[in-house]
Amino acid sequence: MKLYTYLVLLLMVILGACSKKEELPELSFDVSVESATVKVNEPVKFKFSGDPGTISFFSGESGSDYRFRQEPRIDNITEVTLSFQTHDQEATVPSLPAASPATFKVMFSTNFDGVYEYDHVNNATWQDISNRFIIAQPRAWGSNLGWFESGVVNISDLKLPGKPFYIAFKFDSPTGAAVASTRWRMSSFKLDLLTASGVRSNLGTYSNTKFKLVSRDNPITSRSDGWSASIMIFNPIAPANGTPQKPTIDEWGISPAYSADDINLGTDYATAIKGYGNPTVNDFSYTFAKEGVYKVVFIAANTNLYASKQIVKEVEIKVEP
Repeated sequence: MKLYTYLVLLLMVILGACSKKEELPELSFDVSVESATVKVNEPVKFKFSGDPGTISFFSGESGSDYRFRQEPRIDNITEVTLSFQTHDQEATVPSLPAASPATFKVMFSTNFDGVYEYDHVNNATWQDISNRFIIAQPRAWGSNLGWFESGVVNISDLKLPGKPFYIAFKFDSPTGAAVASTRWRMSSFKLDLLTASGVRSNLGTYSNTKFKLVSRDNPITSRSDGWSASIMIFNPIAPANGTPQKPTIDEWGISPAYSADDINLGTDYATAIKGYGNPTVNDFSYTFAKEGVYKVVFIAANTNLYASKQIVKEVEIKVEP
């Protein structure tokens, strides 16, 4: 009986302690603004009252919009730009003509079926868009000089609504008479976009695009076609001691499919202004770089392992040119 009484008392003490742990300080928080209308690059000055444990801030700009804190932002793609670098390494065999720079092409398709096999690639409709870019001029074999910047080119006019698009780099050596070997290299691939709401983002870089190499013939063992960590390489059999080759090469480095319409930009995040253990914050300033009307949101909270209290305050700010 005494043991039973002791256990009951111990349980009451534990429950009492837990109930105390669940208690949160009263939460009081408010926001005022010195002026709700400012100029671009002029600080907006906010004043706080109360002393919550944490304060976080959404500016209302893309990437920091309270409306998209849980649901991802789906935006329409309005502009796509492409840039890269190329390098043309020509073998130095004086008695043989060099392969033409035209054998390296930049291709675009909206009807490739996504099957990375030669027949499927060859049966797709590809548009040669090489003339939109600056393509490398020949350099001596073994030289790392002479990388050519393609320029940043708008290719938005090529995409079709509802049709994913693909970008490919094609190496197409002629058959017939022997020519000196040519090695083409491509690096620094960058595909960027602009959305309807003005967000600039990246669709692809060389490292994350994961180009796939497709050949008309099985790759020849002595040819090192493929890519390094940073460079796509089209490399035919090099002449040995000046011996010519008869290239019959038709190879592609092809991107994955890219959406022509919408992109998921993910959820937006708040910026922390105050955390637990920080002193009281009485004011805060923020500067907008673009004109517009922004719904600024502050979230004040007191939180522990057992409970949470929160106050959300919204302030509309007009930013003029």
